[in-house]
Amino acid sequence: MDKEDKVIYEAVRDFKEKIYGPFPSDTLFLGENLSKYDCLITTYHDQAMIPFKLLSFGDGVNLTLGLPIIRTSPAHGVAYDIIRQKKLPFSSSMEEAIKLALRLP
Repeated sequence: MDKEDKVIYEAVRDFKEKIYGPFPSDTLFLGENLSKYDCLITTYHDQAMIPFKLLSFGDGVNLTLGLPIIRTSPAHGVAYDIIRQKKLPFSSSMEEAIKLALRLP
C-alpha cells in the first residue's frame, strides 16, 4: 500500500458513516458496484469520467466536491457539438444537475 492509498484507507476507516473502499478503478464501475452503492467517489477526474459517461451520458450528473461553491454539471458537458450539428436536444442530464444543486446545502 503506497502513501496515498494509506491516507485514503485511514480516512474511510475513521469516517463514521457507511463508506467502503478504496477499490481498484478498473472494476469500480462494474454492474454489481453500481447497484450496491449510492455513490462512487474517485480521486482523479479521468478515472471516473470515462466510464461514467459511457454508462450515463444522457442523464448522469457530475458533482465536484471541495470547492467553495456548489458545482454540478451534466455528464455530457456543454455539448457544443450537439448544438452545432443541430441534433435534437436532450435535457435530462442538465435537469438532474440543476435538481441536485438545489438539494445541496
